[in-house]
Amino acid sequence: MKAIVTVPFFDTKENERGDITRKVLSRLLDQVKSPHVIVPVDNGSTDISTWNWIEESGLFPEAIRLIRPRSTASGVNAGWVGYHEQLVSGSAIAVKYDSDIFVDSDNWLDLMLETISNNPQIGIIGPRARAQDYTGKWLLNDHGDWWETSFVYGAIAVRSAPAFRAIGYMKQPYGKWGWDDHWDVARIKYTNLCLAVMSNIEWVQVSRRSCLNDGDKEECRTKGKKKFLEMKRGLSNGKINVYQHPSFCE
Repeated sequence: MKAIVTVPFFDTKENERGDITRKVLSRLLDQVKSPHVIVPVDNGSTDISTWNWIEESGLFPEAIRLIRPRSTASGVNAGWVGYHEQLVSGSAIAVKYDSDIFVDSDNWLDLMLETISNNPQIGIIGPRARAQDYTGKWLLNDHGDWWETSFVYGAIAVRSAPAFRAIGYMKQPYGKWGWDDHWDVARIKYTNLCLAVMSNIEWVQVSRRSCLNDGDKEECRTKGKKKFLEMKRGLSNGKINVYQHPSFCE
């Protein structure tokens, strides 16, 4: 089983994210080995220093550059869609990985793939967030190495093959950022699959600078929540399908 690890990034001179993006991709190279595939997706960066580095280094032959800035979800979808048949069959597993995080365990990917292989009830799994307290409603069942939980952060999320067949691709409720992980979680809850985190693996954010400026981020947060709640109502009344087809027009 191989993983398709898609890493969307949006670097600009203003957000100063280029150095962080390259550090994250370099660390991933040390952790993610063949047959797994790393697919960096330049989501329309105006600072092309990372893209130039990718091209000059030749380290990421599957890298994709989207000329027009698009949503995070569209970037992830662009990385997955070329492997659609493998993701549906289960010969490959879809992974979303943000361009500003590190995972503390070098074998995190193989451990999570082993966990979903041994536990077919898992739909989406990720490492635990270092800053999150997994008690109360966050911890539904303790399975030792992994916990069933009520939410999985989108910073790093592994979709099992049954989950990919059930919910498909990602979608941004509004704009270019935010609430895509909430939309995944909402749809998983309409399947017989569960959400999970690895109890002994953590991810940590390595940059507090958003890819968007504060004004755009706040707009995405506010309007995105409203749109997300509207979409949830659409799920409950059957007007929106659980399965999301790939779309690059968000």
